[in-house]
Amino acid sequence: GRLTVRADIVLIAAEAVAAAAYLASAGAGPAGLGAAAPLLAGDEAGLFVGGFAVIGMAVPLALDLAQLRGALPGWAYPLAAAATLIGAACLRVAVIHAGSHVLEAPLLALGFA
Repeated sequence: GRLTVRADIVLIAAEAVAAAAYLASAGAGPAGLGAAAPLLAGDEAGLFVGGFAVIGMAVPLALDLAQLRGALPGWAYPLAAAATLIGAACLRVAVIHAGSHVLEAPLLALGFA
């Protein structure tokens, strides 16, 4: 019940802090903000911001907060679970694609790819 919903809210907040720390560490690395740019404003921004942040975190958080105010219909729980899974998949794809752009130029220069 309510304890599970509160725990989920805490976990979503921890996930947001972890994502912010990841972006901060990527921005502070040798490549600077260029490492985080594809995730925030580049080719992968739709997946990262739209898929991960909005669908994967904001939708489940909104459903959890609504659950604290009153009971939600039965379809809300599978929706929250599906949104979380979609967000996780978007995060993985966005991070992998963003990293592949960083590796692409050196590999091409060496004659690979």
